[in-house]
Amino acid sequence: MLSFRLHAAGPASRWMPGRSGWVNSSSYIRPFDHPNLEHFCLATGDAAMFVVRERIAGVPSRHTDRISVVSRERFEEELTAARQWPLEQTIVVLRDGAAERATVYAGAWGTAPLYVTAANEALRASWDPAEIYPLLQALDDDLALEFLVRCGTPYAQRTVIKDLLMLTERAVAHWTPAGSPRLRIEEPPPVLSAPPRPLKTDADVLGAFGEILTASMARWIDVDGVVAAAELSGGLDSAIVAAVAARRLGRPLRTYGLRMPPPTGEPQAARRQELIDRFAFVDRFLDAAAFPPLADGSRAASSVIPWLEFYTEAFDALAALARKDGATTLLTGIGGDELLYLHRFELTERELELEERDEFADPGKLPPFLTPRARERFLDSRFGIARAPQPAAMLSAVQSAGTASPLAMRRGLWPVHPLCTPELVRFCSSLPREWREQRALERRFLAQLGCGPSVTNPEVTESFSGLMDHALRTASRSLLETLFAESRLADAGLIDPARLRREYRRYCAEGREGGDVTFWAVAILELTMRSLESAGLQR
Repeated sequence: MLSFRLHAAGPASRWMPGRSGWVNSSSYIRPFDHPNLEHFCLATGDAAMFVVRERIAGVPSRHTDRISVVSRERFEEELTAARQWPLEQTIVVLRDGAAERATVYAGAWGTAPLYVTAANEALRASWDPAEIYPLLQALDDDLALEFLVRCGTPYAQRTVIKDLLMLTERAVAHWTPAGSPRLRIEEPPPVLSAPPRPLKTDADVLGAFGEILTASMARWIDVDGVVAAAELSGGLDSAIVAAVAARRLGRPLRTYGLRMPPPTGEPQAARRQELIDRFAFVDRFLDAAAFPPLADGSRAASSVIPWLEFYTEAFDALAALARKDGATTLLTGIGGDELLYLHRFELTERELELEERDEFADPGKLPPFLTPRARERFLDSRFGIARAPQPAAMLSAVQSAGTASPLAMRRGLWPVHPLCTPELVRFCSSLPREWREQRALERRFLAQLGCGPSVTNPEVTESFSGLMDHALRTASRSLLETLFAESRLADAGLIDPARLRREYRRYCAEGREGGDVTFWAVAILELTMRSLESAGLQR
């Protein structure tokens, strides 16, 4: 939601409006400029508070670059009130004469997490990690191994890039320029899930679900100046969000989707067309096959952010298309997979065993190209990587929402994830099991809206696996061969380069389905290390 550079020098009274936010000598705070957001600043004699937050439809906006001077008592009252804002926000508080120079409060949604680092007597932060790359140099070995093995990292304050921390939802960062550590992140308590409860005899579950989702969504899409569009994959989640948004807007909704290659692309296209016809969407789609991962080499010349990179080429092109059409806000179906989960106490012993099983506890399951030292380190460290406390939505939903945001924001879009709202999560969590199992609620809701079985209960769902297989074996092979031949990960002692190239070439030759995405993970980390090197040369 914002980026900043803060130095210890410069009293709070010297902050003033700038061209894109506020400045104080060499320090600056730059809000993300978007109609869904508002920003304002309050100051007293020895402190300043900067607030960037989502607007709420029907609530008068406080949006201004002007700095309002208030009493110390009013300042503290305003800070307390600001922290209770119900939508996403980031608050930066600076205090003169205190050991703790800055306090940064993250909102409770995790929509656009702030990435921070303390370096060179300054605190730097941005919603786009690439802005901070010139201050960073290396990977976190433990999380790099986690990425190589699992093709991802946990939702946590530590990231795969050393010294780059993420403010997870509700976290508070404390910066003390002369202290040790300079930067400390305070994590919030976990949010307890709502237990299932018996329904009243006349309970209208589908009606309540629709009302909650509609009311939640209105807070964003009814804001003045917002032009909402929606992703439409053809799956349950995006279909529900788009259908409810169209009904709320009362006019044709623009939708955007990626069409998968065969064999899943044909039934996906049929589902999308049924939805387009039923809800009168104004739809545009791109063939995902035209944007295979890493295929054109463009990522090799840009700042690669590991946790943002799944199918970046295709989703970036889709976001650019939506923005070109005039959209400002993009509704997604993120969170739908997690919305109707089963509680742990509802699972059988076998289900619990499968949920808790770690397939990589067996060294034989690890990628064969890891060095012996790397394999040993992974097995020793995998239980020591702290995850963030449980948010209102499932951890994986909040992580997906945060991962998707920089890509949309780079194109001028603000992402909104209606299926992650706390009120909807609580409602679904409290439903009896028969409404949650096999996502029965979502299927029945779409059926009530008139969708047929091909939408509510598809035999085949869309899959990106064919696109990844094609890219790894053919379209991006030249780039991967080059990266693997000049491996930075080998220099760091994490992989055996000869074994990596041998395994990769065997994989390319076999042509089996369900390819090994870990080769993609290696390429992404190789590109990340080169991005850090390139950014370092610009310091």
